[in-house]
Amino acid sequence: MVFLALEHGRSLAFFRSYGNLNKLHSNLKFRLIAYSPLFTRFCCSFIPCETSLGDGLKKIVIGITGASGGVLGIRTLEAFGAAGVETHLVVSRWGQQTLEHETGLRLEDLRARADMLYSSGDMAAAISSGSFRTIGMVIVPCSMHSLAAIALGMSENLVHRAADVVLKERLPLVLVPRETPLNDNHLENMLRLSRMGVRILPPNPAFYNHPQSVEDITDHIVARILDQFSVSSDISRRWDGEMNRVR
Repeated sequence: MVFLALEHGRSLAFFRSYGNLNKLHSNLKFRLIAYSPLFTRFCCSFIPCETSLGDGLKKIVIGITGASGGVLGIRTLEAFGAAGVETHLVVSRWGQQTLEHETGLRLEDLRARADMLYSSGDMAAAISSGSFRTIGMVIVPCSMHSLAAIALGMSENLVHRAADVVLKERLPLVLVPRETPLNDNHLENMLRLSRMGVRILPPNPAFYNHPQSVEDITDHIVARILDQFSVSSDISRRWDGEMNRVR
């Protein structure tokens, strides 16, 4: 008996097969990447399969925590929704208070913007399980408290638990830390997370696209967030290689 790991695109399909490995069908569109033989000869039984993303992978988890920059979270939520991605939102307690202070929006106001809104204390929510399939998670803005909790695997609330689930499922996790300047703890936590595969995306503005408003700056950052999940958006002008010359 042998366990085969076969790669098709970016997806892995695992098969338990019997027979001689050399008898695998020559027309397979999969690439054999690993096997663990328990017997030297076996009879191969291959079942063709079609890997598919499916509806379950059109969902995104969005976390908003207590750092300044709540408008980035709101705009990210709106942009994913406009792109046809089902949005699952969770806001921490301090994220809620910061949003009210900076934007005047209450938690109830976000309910109409998100497909699903979860309480940060609801540890039994769908997004707290890896069996709930998504394309990943973004926390925007991400406080240094939340960043540290995720780096250490401490699930203090649903934001942290959902991030931990995304990590264990090896899905994209994007953190948008909003703090300056950064101390050693902040930087070491970011490095630790980066080594886990987390994408650290500071909300640094770009000026090559000649922003005319705060909204332009915000949309450029949000567009870069969507890029991390291969979600297309035209909310911001992209670099086209054309340099302006002063004469």
